[in-house]
Amino acid sequence: MYTSSLVALCLLCLHASVVFCDVSPAPESIQCPKFQVVETNDDFELRAYDATRWALTSTDPSMDPDAITDSFMILARYTRGFNNKGMIFEMAAPWTEFIPFNSDSPINASVAFFLPPELDIPDPTDPNVFFLTFPATKLYVKSFRTVDGWVKKDDFSEKAKSLYETLLAQEKTFDASFFACNTYDSLSKVVDRYFEVYYVAI
Repeated sequence: MYTSSLVALCLLCLHASVVFCDVSPAPESIQCPKFQVVETNDDFELRAYDATRWALTSTDPSMDPDAITDSFMILARYTRGFNNKGMIFEMAAPWTEFIPFNSDSPINASVAFFLPPELDIPDPTDPNVFFLTFPATKLYVKSFRTVDGWVKKDDFSEKAKSLYETLLAQEKTFDASFFACNTYDSLSKVVDRYFEVYYVAI
């Protein structure tokens, strides 16, 4: 189940060495959640994910870029030693933003990043950093790339709307109260960046 503290992520991936994207069309050999493709068509994939752990922090519901940056920096500091072990470690992928559609959503606006299962997770010293455990779940995922490298909030919203309409047309069952967007590329990559939007299957 999701908690009200859950919220989002969408920006970077840095190299690590344990779990790699072996199924995803992600552009680099990077750590990311393991999944299997259950269904594929022209518009989306249905993926079955293993249980995952995430570090996350809240952000402004408007998803203002400055607010997203501030939330990202909170998580970045956590990986740079702002934890009870003084541990420095690299972020895995994806960066995810969870975006609620209304106040009835079980998920608040948040920014998060994936925690590999082999990581000895330190406790944050910042009370604004939380942990979330997702049970094994299925996601309807729509992937896309951008020519100029960067993506705007409206781009994610348009892709999410397109996926929403496709899922309804195909009579798929999913949680329509929020969507999430994933980013896999590092911030240093400025062209041909890879992104995803998704809804949780029911």
